[in-house]
Amino acid sequence: MFSHFFPTTAQFRQKLLRQWFRFLVTVNNEPSNRELALQYFFERCAQAPEMFHAFLEFFKKKLQRSRNAEAKHLAEKYLHILSTLCERFSFFEEKQILDDRCFAITHPKKYREIDQLLGRYKKQSKKLINHILQTLTLILREKNHLCDIKGRYKNIYSIARKLQKKPRKTALTLNDIFAFRIIPRRNSIKPCFEILNLLHDTFYPDADYFKDYITIPKINGYQSLHTGLYNVVPELDLPIEVQIRTKPMDDFSEHGLASHWLYAQGKKSKLITEKEKKLLNYFSSIGQTPEASNFIYGFSYKGDIVKLEKGSTILDFAYLIHTDLGNKTRGALVNDTKKTFNYEIQEGDVVQILKDAKPQVSPAWMAAIHTKHARKKISEYLKKHASKT
Repeated sequence: MFSHFFPTTAQFRQKLLRQWFRFLVTVNNEPSNRELALQYFFERCAQAPEMFHAFLEFFKKKLQRSRNAEAKHLAEKYLHILSTLCERFSFFEEKQILDDRCFAITHPKKYREIDQLLGRYKKQSKKLINHILQTLTLILREKNHLCDIKGRYKNIYSIARKLQKKPRKTALTLNDIFAFRIIPRRNSIKPCFEILNLLHDTFYPDADYFKDYITIPKINGYQSLHTGLYNVVPELDLPIEVQIRTKPMDDFSEHGLASHWLYAQGKKSKLITEKEKKLLNYFSSIGQTPEASNFIYGFSYKGDIVKLEKGSTILDFAYLIHTDLGNKTRGALVNDTKKTFNYEIQEGDVVQILKDAKPQVSPAWMAAIHTKHARKKISEYLKKHASKT
């Protein structure tokens, strides 16, 4: 469906993956840059999820070969940028694996603490989980709801993030590390809501937990009902987390839309549902917007992302940063190589503007600019100083 957006030669794809990787390692890992970095990758991969999957594989190999400070640098970039993209593109399995691997690199001590805590908790909670599973199964069977019920421990990184939000010295509880999943054997939405109502009538629902992602799916297509229930086990004074969804929804939550698309790509297109086609078309439309095709991303020498119109030159870059910098520009280093004013900035270029102590604006600069913004600033300067002479 999407392969025509990118040339299919292996050489071109490798070049593209190296370019994206260079972008990732160059970007300054400040919050102000992360949103632009997410935008950069999302625009470039939205039309072809398989390219993002290929980039993840490329990144994993680089991470595996890296050591010490380099490994930590890559792991931080993953957690702050790529992890969010994994969720947006619905690569849930890859996300959980890489989340934990990168968290272990960036916070090894915290990772070991939670891993040990989780190991102890699994032993202690085994009987409790079995008791809850039996209770839920009995309640559902009594009302003729045939379901598969399973439970899943959350990954270490997601538990660590939960702990960050908890008050100090608050212990981990079952709902922090474990979620119960109910999957009706009837492949229909109706039983999901019937089961939800039954559970709310039988136990005590926690309003803070309730989320209806079936009626209003997440942006990446994820669908499920989420609720929290008290008194499933009378002596347990904490809610348990329950997720209710159909089998296709559960498959999606396990493997993701993009993963399913990668599988279906080599089979028959009819394996993709209408909902999935709409989501893929939505992703595709993002990469085809005028803004996505008319802009490139470069860097300041400090690694800050600068979004530029295609065709922008050194002077356009300088005036976009600051008017005073533009007025005093005498040249630039691009990727550590000296360039003239009319050099057209390319995607991923690292630009360091060289400036004079005083403005050197000249009418000749008009021939070395592309953007309306730079043209306006130069015109304003020339008009202001012409009136003084």
